[in-house]
Amino acid sequence: MLTQQIIDLYRKERKLGFMAMQALRNAKTRAQWYLQEDTSEIPEEMGAVRLRIVPDDCPDLSFLDQDCSEDCRKREYDRANNDGVWGVIGEYWDGKEWQHADSCWGFIGNDWQNSGYDTDIMHSTLVAADKASQANEFLICP
Repeated sequence: MLTQQIIDLYRKERKLGFMAMQALRNAKTRAQWYLQEDTSEIPEEMGAVRLRIVPDDCPDLSFLDQDCSEDCRKREYDRANNDGVWGVIGEYWDGKEWQHADSCWGFIGNDWQNSGYDTDIMHSTLVAADKASQANEFLICP
């Protein structure tokens, strides 16, 4: 069933240019993410998820040398110097500590936001959190 939240998120994804199927997947992923997202250092519930944005210490921007004109290349290198290059890490709480589920690196500034990579990382993290939660349920003895 599509909730109003998913419909609103779907419309935003479509406005960003995503095809219908991908926009719906992204909307459902974001809706589930918002339910499980936790920004505290130590969450109360297993299965909490978060995105961490961290500096990319060894960015490889060599693709700019092949894919861009001289003006574009200079603009992107300037942007990288000014806004930084970042990695996005999806993590879930296993009940004891944050676990790495997925990541992607090399984003200039906030280009990771609404890129499609962000929702892919969210989706992978939600799946990993769900698997960990299910595995933990089998370990609990009555």
